[in-house]
Amino acid sequence: MNVGKIVLYCLSEEDAEAINRRRIDTVRPIDNWPRGAQAHIGNRVMAGDVYPAIIVRDWGDLCNLQVFLDGNDSYWAMSKSEEDKPGGWILREMY
Repeated sequence: MNVGKIVLYCLSEEDAEAINRRRIDTVRPIDNWPRGAQAHIGNRVMAGDVYPAIIVRDWGDLCNLQVFLDGNDSYWAMSKSEEDKPGGWILREMY
């Protein structure tokens, strides 16, 4: 069981596009936003960037991750496998 383990996740091209797309929306004026709404603000990401993540659901061969980005948001990476390539995660020993 891997739930709760901290891993390193490598963003795929699709991940980077999704993250940057929702962050671009913060450029628009937010005068009419509902009370309590949160803008996604953070540094631009690229495919191949590596971020820490925590495994939130273990399906056996695949896991769902919450990826901690360099900003005020996170990214839900669904059904990802343990492999050292973009779109995959690897377990690193933490010291």
